[in-house]
Amino acid sequence: LTKTVGNNYSIMRIYKTILILIVFILSSCGVKKIDSRLESYEIYPSISLKGYNNNEKINELKFEPKYSELDAIQFMYQKFGKWNNSISIDRKYPLFVWKNIKLLEGTNELYTVAVSGEKFERTYYCSAVVYNSKNENSFNDNSTVKDSLINTFIKGTENINQVDKHLKNIIKGIE
Repeated sequence: LTKTVGNNYSIMRIYKTILILIVFILSSCGVKKIDSRLESYEIYPSISLKGYNNNEKINELKFEPKYSELDAIQFMYQKFGKWNNSISIDRKYPLFVWKNIKLLEGTNELYTVAVSGEKFERTYYCSAVVYNSKNENSFNDNSTVKDSLINTFIKGTENINQVDKHLKNIIKGIE
């Protein structure tokens, strides 16, 4: 009888340990999501706008969305209202442009922001292009606000509501 009780006690300890590990892993997944999004972005010249900047490629921030490829559009729409205009590009969604907005907290700098999103089979991403008031791309290597902008977009999309039907209908009318 003592041997059976001892075995049952050992088995219970193993189950408790496994349960604690599962809870720990599951609770840390939510934290890793934002951390992985903050670490997995890319900035590179990938967009070319005919009639703008002599057709040169423009540095663009691309990052993983929380919900869908429309997250950056939803973030900007919730924070600044409807965009000023849109520019067709070779993607499913156009670039939605907001002009002369105070994007970063604690500064009066005005920015022009263009955001979009894309979906390829199982890969989704959001994108942003930001120009300061001097018409300089804020994602260039020498930009002093690049890191702040990256945090603004990725952390900002953490706090959005999932894309609502009203915004989807507006976007569908533009496509």
